[in-house]
Amino acid sequence: MVVVECKLKRGSLERVKREGADQIREYMVQAGAAEGHLVLFDRTDGATWQERISRVQLAGKPPVTAWGL
Repeated sequence: MVVVECKLKRGSLERVKREGADQIREYMVQAGAAEGHLVLFDRTDGATWQERISRVQLAGKPPVTAWGL
């Protein structure tokens, strides 16, 4: 099983990643999932696609991958 959470970036990107990862990890434990993904939509005016698109493995257990779009 895989858990996927989608969020809009509002405020600090690091805060959204941290809070989103905590939320996904709770869902993962409840569902018995081994994989979690956090999809972050950055709607910042003037941001290029190169600035928005990213993939990073977030620290902590269980592992969560954050995707920036």
